[in-house]
Amino acid sequence: MQYLVQLKLSSSARPMTPEDGIAFIEQFIFPTLEICKKLQEEKKIAAGGPVSGAVALALTTQILLTNTFI
Repeated sequence: MQYLVQLKLSSSARPMTPEDGIAFIEQFIFPTLEICKKLQEEKKIAAGGPVSGAVALALTTQILLTNTFI
């Protein structure tokens, strides 16, 4: 199964100063992109990219269903 996943930064979470922006990028953006890269290498992310006009990502994920839920 494939799912569309959207990650969007809420306006209240946006950094207010340049220093806060740098800290935010180092603490949240870079780690998120590293996780996305790992999931893409594992073929768990089929496609994705930035959302135009927003601080957001959209991803299509590939989920392998098993019989463990039955």
